[in-house]
Amino acid sequence: MAGITLETFLNNQRIKLVDLLKIDIEGAQEAVFNSTRDATLCNVKQITLEFHDFMPGSISTEEVNKITNRLKRLGFIGIPFSYLFPDMDTCDFLFINTNRCKIPYKDWLGFQRIKLLLTIEKTKSSLLRSAIKGEQSVAN
Repeated sequence: MAGITLETFLNNQRIKLVDLLKIDIEGAQEAVFNSTRDATLCNVKQITLEFHDFMPGSISTEEVNKITNRLKRLGFIGIPFSYLFPDMDTCDFLFINTNRCKIPYKDWLGFQRIKLLLTIEKTKSSLLRSAIKGEQSVAN
């Protein structure tokens, strides 16, 4: 079965505004974003993205950064949700289009707190993993 681009799908279905776009396509995000115009992305209120740049042969970390930077440039704020495993720190994201979703200051502040807490948890996880590796190397 032949695939179609996101743009083609939205046009065929006459969808002008998307409330939530979930993208969980096992490393094919680059193809979606390379074939989607900025104007189309600007008509999406929220995007959940799952990247697999921690898996060899999947999307590269550079491409993940390119996509996330593009979304930020278009007015999205990104909230990462992966912190348990340091090598998966870009795995799960929620992007909110601040041009389509007016975020009250207290909510924006709440998102910043979430990002800070996730960063702290990621750091704790990294330190714990390093300590475990250190103990294992001493034991050997």
